[in-house]
Amino acid sequence: MKNWKIWVRLTAAIWCVLVVVWSVMIAWESQVNRETAIRQAEDFSKSIHEMTLAGLTGMMITGTIGDRDIFLDQIKQLSVIKEIFVGRGQAVIDRFGPDTKATREPDELEKRILKDGIAYSEVIRDGDSDVLRIVNPVRASSNYLGKNCIMCHLVPEGTQLGIVSMKISLESVDKEVAAFRLKIAIAAAGVCLLLLFVIYFLTRSFVTKPLDALKDGLQDIARGEGDLTRRLPVKGQDEIGQTSTIFNEMMENFNGLVRQVSNSAAQVSSRAQELVHASRDVESGSHQQSEKSIQAATAVENLVSSIASISENADHVNHQSQESLHRAEEGDRSLKQLLAEMGDVKHAVTMMADSVGNFVQSTEAINKMTQEVKGIAEQTNLLALNAAIEAARAGEAGRGFAVVADEVRKLAEKSAQSANEIDRITETLSSQSVAVRRAIGDGLEHIASSQKTVDSVAEIISATNGSVAEVGRGLDAIAAATEEQRRVSGQVAEGIESIADMARQNNLSVEKTAAAAQSLEALAEGLQSTVGRFKV
Repeated sequence: MKNWKIWVRLTAAIWCVLVVVWSVMIAWESQVNRETAIRQAEDFSKSIHEMTLAGLTGMMITGTIGDRDIFLDQIKQLSVIKEIFVGRGQAVIDRFGPDTKATREPDELEKRILKDGIAYSEVIRDGDSDVLRIVNPVRASSNYLGKNCIMCHLVPEGTQLGIVSMKISLESVDKEVAAFRLKIAIAAAGVCLLLLFVIYFLTRSFVTKPLDALKDGLQDIARGEGDLTRRLPVKGQDEIGQTSTIFNEMMENFNGLVRQVSNSAAQVSSRAQELVHASRDVESGSHQQSEKSIQAATAVENLVSSIASISENADHVNHQSQESLHRAEEGDRSLKQLLAEMGDVKHAVTMMADSVGNFVQSTEAINKMTQEVKGIAEQTNLLALNAAIEAARAGEAGRGFAVVADEVRKLAEKSAQSANEIDRITETLSSQSVAVRRAIGDGLEHIASSQKTVDSVAEIISATNGSVAEVGRGLDAIAAATEEQRRVSGQVAEGIESIADMARQNNLSVEKTAAAAQSLEALAEGLQSTVGRFKV
């Protein structure tokens, strides 16, 4: 629909509006006619109602009420009456009895109206067509159609006597309404076609043709290879003429704008070339700066690495010196402990020498005692020998004494042997004690010499400890200095790295600027080429 021509869309829109309007009008008019016909049918039903009651009243007066079914059947023969039913109320049934000639019993609706006495009227569907269902109550009245109902029925005025129920066909009404609707629709279609033709003629004359002329002029300008000197013809001051005038003014402004754009494009192209050359120079300098920054960063990193190595070595040496100091202090303590132990050993050896001297004196006393034991043993041996001689002289009486003397002699010999053995041992002990005393004396001399040597070593170690402590303090100072230098060098390296990063970023920015300048130059040349197509 967007691609339709204006006259087609305008005509279609007006036609749709006319169709909607005529449809609403036809539906409304048809509904009004049908409602009018229904009201006429209701009026007709009232006439039938009065006619039926008038006929039945006359038949009651003439005594022919028994033939009322013939009368009602005659009414049914009317073309619009599909059904009519006269039902008796309770008051009439009480006086005259039920209706024995009734063709059917009252339905629920009729029973309700016999009870409440409210009239009913509604259009309902009956088979294939609509009917108007009407049920009217009949009440006793002293003057109904010129007759007094109360005299015959003998009931109070207003008593419900019965109902008259009928169905009035609306088929003819529907046919008339449909025929009227068709006629109106045909007339509306004819009017719509006539209006569409008039609208088409007017639209073509006052809208389409001027727009086609405007379109042709715009196509000539568009296909004229950028000729901005052409103008549209102005043939009036209507909307089309005003549009042409405004378009001509716009083309004049556009002409000036294109001229300004052409001049600006030339200036932009010149400035873009200058920017390209400058950006190339800046790009070359930025590359050199980036390379120098990278070299400086590498050198600083090597310096930081060397400082870190020196710091690590200094830390290692400091650690070794501290370890040496610690071990020297332990050696000093060990030497002091050794001196104390050597003093104890000297004291023990001295006591041992004294003990050995005492032992030697004891061995000499033992030797003297063994000499005395040997003398006693020899004397005992002599006594035993004398006793044996005397026992031999005594004969048999001295035999027991001879045995004892022999045993004593054996003991004396054993004692002499033991004394000799003890003497030999004591002599050995004496000689060994002399050797021990000589060895102890030598040991005491060596201990004294060792004490002097250890004292000298202790003095040397103490001096070494002072030197090592001084070296440790110097190494601590070196380590602190190298750590500070490494920290400062690290900061310098970070600064140079930041400079290098900035140089790289600057290099990228310069490259982007150079690329943008080249693109700007190409765009300026393209703009000049495009603007050059227009004729101003």
